[in-house]
Amino acid sequence: MPPKFLNNNKLKVENRKNDKQLIIMVNKSNSVSPNGSKSLSPSGLEEMKFSKSFQKRVEVLKSQQALNAHILPKEPINKRTRIHDCVMKPRILFTQWASSTTLHGVWPIWNRERFIGIRILWLIAFIGSITLCAVQTLEVITKYLNEEKLTSVRTNVPGELGIPFPSVTICNRNIMRKGFIAATFGGDMAVLNRILTGQSTEEDFASVPLLQEPEPVKSFMRAAGHQIEKSVAFCWNVNTVCSAADFIPTVSLDNGLCYTYPGRNITSAGRNSHLVFAINAESYEYQGPITGYAPASVYLTIHEANALPDFKSAKRFELIAGTSTELGIYMKLFQRLDTKQDPCIKENNLKYYTNYSISACLSECNAQFVIEKCNCSGSIFGANVTDVRSCSPFETSNCVMPAVTADGYLSYLKHQHACEANCTVPCSEWDYTFQVESQSDWPRQYGLEYDLDANAGYLGMVTAFCGPKPNDDKDPWLICARNNLLANILIVKMYVTSTRYEEVTQSLVYSGIMDIMPSVGGTMGLYLGASLLTALEIAEFLMRMISCQLYTGTS
Repeated sequence: MPPKFLNNNKLKVENRKNDKQLIIMVNKSNSVSPNGSKSLSPSGLEEMKFSKSFQKRVEVLKSQQALNAHILPKEPINKRTRIHDCVMKPRILFTQWASSTTLHGVWPIWNRERFIGIRILWLIAFIGSITLCAVQTLEVITKYLNEEKLTSVRTNVPGELGIPFPSVTICNRNIMRKGFIAATFGGDMAVLNRILTGQSTEEDFASVPLLQEPEPVKSFMRAAGHQIEKSVAFCWNVNTVCSAADFIPTVSLDNGLCYTYPGRNITSAGRNSHLVFAINAESYEYQGPITGYAPASVYLTIHEANALPDFKSAKRFELIAGTSTELGIYMKLFQRLDTKQDPCIKENNLKYYTNYSISACLSECNAQFVIEKCNCSGSIFGANVTDVRSCSPFETSNCVMPAVTADGYLSYLKHQHACEANCTVPCSEWDYTFQVESQSDWPRQYGLEYDLDANAGYLGMVTAFCGPKPNDDKDPWLICARNNLLANILIVKMYVTSTRYEEVTQSLVYSGIMDIMPSVGGTMGLYLGASLLTALEIAEFLMRMISCQLYTGTS
């Protein structure tokens, strides 16, 4: 047992080796005498025969008496004082702390009255608990440092303004019309082949008036593509008839002349709130050696309004002439969190586009590649480059096209991978996907005459190939009309399946220290029964030990 002050002038010390107790009297004159013996001076204690542990405790007391003549207060000592702590051995101090701490497992391990096997089991359990606590605490800190995100999904109902219907872009599979080739190059296909293969000369372009305009490549592609006036035979948006004037033309080298029907907000969903196109693929304008011998068709993609369409993604769908297709549209709103580990784009940072999207970023990146290779702007990826001169037709044929196709494909592919790595997703984005709900042949054999009478566009196209509709003996004419429609016309109906949409929101798992503390505290409480106050207990014990080391100079 450690020394204990009994009253004003008595100190009880236990001699553990011979199980005897001795009361040392300390009077005001600082003389010391054992209980039942004559009064001794402090130096007289050296003449008494005690165990080594007892002598060491007496030496500590003597050193304290020498440092301060008024070492003991006049009032009865009923509290632990610094002198009391420093008289005791560190082991005894630790025993007192272990018996009172709230840290689970310390006292069952330290208590010598317990069976040694039980203490070892407690030690194993204590080490295991510390290990699990450390591992889970490290996991929490790692999630915080890595800015790990939590994704939540909820279903929203649109407000009064409704939900945004996607923009729809269509491109004919045939980039260059047969009639345009005949009118521009006549019967000399060798010139066109040299232009398309990058083996052209300056003289080859001099004979083409379109290639002498300020933006020759764009002008050439616009004139060569299928014109919207003939491509759209019928357009119906919910309860409104739309026309060719509602489509916005775009030009790119990969897809030629395309048209985008801009999206609008809608307040209802289902088959009755649909957008219907009847597209004339103009199979009679296909040039076999150039566009291949595949059936007439168009490419369709849906995308967010004001975003550049991406025909290389999985959202591209091919519609073949002679079919009627229904597409159900599903939408999600992504609200992403911008972090250092997983960034997203909050505001448009593109130079040549007013609205950011991944496809626009890739297009601008590819345009920069052409500028570096050819020192001019190809304007073939849709980017509106204004600070660099446009490539001439000769440069387009002999530098731009080889740079992105056969000759420079490997370097272009490497650059493309770099572009994909640098073009991150926007922080806020509407994502549209579609599913084919039904697809069938069109037109039907029965009801064809009614369809022709109801649609002036169909009737006008059929009349151009089969002549005017006769008053009698209509069967041959209807057969001609049906064959013509099967070869050229395709119908696509699109509608949003539900006005309810999913909103996917990202948030940090741990956004600050106040979020970490409950997780760490819960882990420590579960495995060790520890809390913030337990840390104060440990700190107090260490401070007492360090203070005694500094004060007495003993270990």
